[in-house]
Amino acid sequence: QIVLPENKLHTLNDSRIKFETIANNDVLIFDNLANGNRQILGTKFYPQEINDLWKNRIGVYEIVEINKSDFPFLGIFELAIEKGILMLKIMEEYEGSIMWNPAISIEDNNTAFPLGLGRHRGSTMLFERENGKEILWFSGYKLTRTEN
Repeated sequence: QIVLPENKLHTLNDSRIKFETIANNDVLIFDNLANGNRQILGTKFYPQEINDLWKNRIGVYEIVEINKSDFPFLGIFELAIEKGILMLKIMEEYEGSIMWNPAISIEDNNTAFPLGLGRHRGSTMLFERENGKEILWFSGYKLTRTEN
């Protein structure tokens, strides 16, 4: 059964939601028994300790040297901590609305990966130093922090 918006229970007669492990990933699966379709709904996230180095990187980042051909969807990025979890918020450049907000898995002091499903899942976030300033490489873009 699922709970509908008006707090009523609804029975899924031809559908099942279950947990599975696929390629060492714990995932939530939706099975449509009527037509045999399966869909991954989500992956399990294990919260991590956020060290001071990563906490000091919290803030808004902007793309350096924007190409005229770049799609504005990848305009403004923000590293934030919400409920003790490191998050990456990608905002539309012109309207400022959040387009994507995945949890981040920290690999080491300079590398992390967005979690979840979709386009940028598993993309590398890499921090490097350039001319004495820290920069972030993500999805082929070079970013610098503009504010804390």
